[in-house]
Amino acid sequence: MTPYLTAKALHESDPENVPWDDLISAHLVHGVLVSTPDVFLAMRPIDCWSSFDAFNDPWSESDAPAWMGTKSPNCWHVYLAAGDLGGLFDFCPYELPLVSFVRKNTLRFQNFHRLKAKLQSHGRKSQETTGGGANAGERDRGGEPSPTGCG
Repeated sequence: MTPYLTAKALHESDPENVPWDDLISAHLVHGVLVSTPDVFLAMRPIDCWSSFDAFNDPWSESDAPAWMGTKSPNCWHVYLAAGDLGGLFDFCPYELPLVSFVRKNTLRFQNFHRLKAKLQSHGRKSQETTGGGANAGERDRGGEPSPTGCG
């Protein structure tokens, strides 16, 4: 199964998630959307202090990038990813201090450079990496202090 189909199946397995077409449209409008034979990635810049709803709703106004005249983002939120994540950071148009994602219904934060180094060194593959859907409940700062104070 391709990373796109894996990501779509994971996303659609939770009926409380936004419709697939909304997820795609939202990330095309104000995020990053990548689909290759090796990786699927939907991520967007966000302020790490945003509400849970902002992380879970790809259309949330608080998710809008700084160039749209809203809050300055300090975190890349990986809403959904599948496939070979070793090159995930090749698709970031610019660096932000943090990366967030949902794993096992917990919103997690990692230092951008540490996570980048970890993924690149392991060349990690995942068939179910992250899904930032409606059931993201808790926050986990990963035990790391963040440079932005979100830790």
